[in-house]
Amino acid sequence: MNPQKVYFDEPLVKAEVGKIEFPRVCPVCLEMATMPTRITLTPGRKQYLRPHWDPTFWPSARQRMKSSIELKTFIVPVCEDHYYGDQADCRYKFLCFVSDGFCSVAMMLAMLTIGGNIWAGHPVDQWALLTIMVFVVFMTLTLYAFRANAFQTAVRIVGFDPSLENVIFEFKNPGYRDAFLKENPMSSELVNWVVRG
Repeated sequence: MNPQKVYFDEPLVKAEVGKIEFPRVCPVCLEMATMPTRITLTPGRKQYLRPHWDPTFWPSARQRMKSSIELKTFIVPVCEDHYYGDQADCRYKFLCFVSDGFCSVAMMLAMLTIGGNIWAGHPVDQWALLTIMVFVVFMTLTLYAFRANAFQTAVRIVGFDPSLENVIFEFKNPGYRDAFLKENPMSSELVNWVVRG
């Protein structure tokens, strides 16, 4: 796969990994930040699990698995209204998985029943139609549960440079982007493109 330049309409912020200081304002609303939250990811690897669900997140697990995976963690101050805690979010998503599993089984039974009713020339059972409607409601709730929250939308890591010395952030709020640049005048700069490949 050939590397290619990807251009962005809004400028991104490139900062040195070891010298990042986040401003003491919330990246979502620019109010005074009172609580810390974390962004954790592994450079060069797609992340499909939340950090607390990923076995390679915990140092003891990395030692047992003899893994040399390098994690990057950034502490971002936020206000209480936009605090993002992994634990409650993961529990909610786990409940969605369990309920979606039960609803999928019930929907399959309902579809088989509807097919049998149509084949035999009988009217369709009402419970089968109700089950399909409940399945659609649960799928809609699951889409809502897995959407990006306000913090994840406001601060997004686009990637790292090949040497892993610089990280590239995308900040949705231009005021926060300016505050970040003022907080890190010697170790950050604006960029309009990145190389992906």
